[in-house]
Amino acid sequence: LGERLLMAFDVSPSGLPMGQTILKSGRSFNRGYQHETSSLADIGSLQVEFRYLAHVTQNKRYQGKVVHIIKLLQDLQQQQDQVEAEEHKSNGGKRDDKTTSNCYHGLLPVSIRNDTPKPQFDDLTNNALLSLGPKGGAFYEYLLKTWLQGDKSESMYREMYDKAMKGVRKLLVHTSEPNGLTYLAEVDQRNGNVLHNMDQYVCKMGGLFALGAYTHPHGLASSVAQHDLQIGKALAYTCYQMYARMSTGLSPECVSFNTNSYDGSNTKDFEPCSNGRHHYLRSETVETLYILYHLTNDPVYQEWGWEIFQSLEQLCRSLVGYASVKDVDNTKNHNEEFSSNYSTSSDDLEDRME
Repeated sequence: LGERLLMAFDVSPSGLPMGQTILKSGRSFNRGYQHETSSLADIGSLQVEFRYLAHVTQNKRYQGKVVHIIKLLQDLQQQQDQVEAEEHKSNGGKRDDKTTSNCYHGLLPVSIRNDTPKPQFDDLTNNALLSLGPKGGAFYEYLLKTWLQGDKSESMYREMYDKAMKGVRKLLVHTSEPNGLTYLAEVDQRNGNVLHNMDQYVCKMGGLFALGAYTHPHGLASSVAQHDLQIGKALAYTCYQMYARMSTGLSPECVSFNTNSYDGSNTKDFEPCSNGRHHYLRSETVETLYILYHLTNDPVYQEWGWEIFQSLEQLCRSLVGYASVKDVDNTKNHNEEFSSNYSTSSDDLEDRME
């Protein structure tokens, strides 16, 4: 299978793989809605698997393909360093905590063109976002996990991760009104506008921040590691609240956060997005709770996980599997369709949470 998937890399002028491969016909191409681009998450989340395939088969070609991707992305990140330095100089040496159309502070847009010999950002589409959602987040996750897979010996991955997390802290970390819930927003790179929405998918970042803190090269006691750990814990609490504050006990797919100063009229920190009231059995919050519990031994993460598990059992379980829910704030709605996101048996999940 790995050998057949290599065609996605080989037909690309830059080596950034195409988004879809038809194994029967041997064709690789970008999905129609992606046009000439790859999503950052797609191309940046291949490293662990292909590197392991190279290890077990002793075929370095698999690893070479994905290392090439990271080096291309590292070049793009370093280009942004130069832009940031130039803007810093032109700004009279003053610190600028905002993004512009040219400066992303270590982050990369979710859409990158792969139809030219030299990859470049696609900043003319609706995918012109700095985001940790489904189109971008996995890249940063894999930087850290690839560094750990290599026994922390390949500094490139950790350096790219740390640089990106610095950008996350600077641009994407926000707090809601009136109760100060921490969340990760998105930024439209074309105009610098902040979008105060967060997908349930982003909840995996709580565990990632915690894992990055506990493995920080300067130690957990360092100021950066402690800051990241606090962000991870705060995100975990927010994501738990995304479940707990819904009448079903299930999280919506997306929430929109309130940023208006509290005037007594609006007591809600967030509302489900108009097109995101459904629940798709995503595992990201439980993954974060699992990581935080095993790192900190704090039983509160077990308790939150158990509450989520009970809601899933009550509203999503059927005789033949688990299904998604149409409206998380309607206890009378029935499960909608089956999903592969949540496939662990209830007995096994219960054992893991103990």
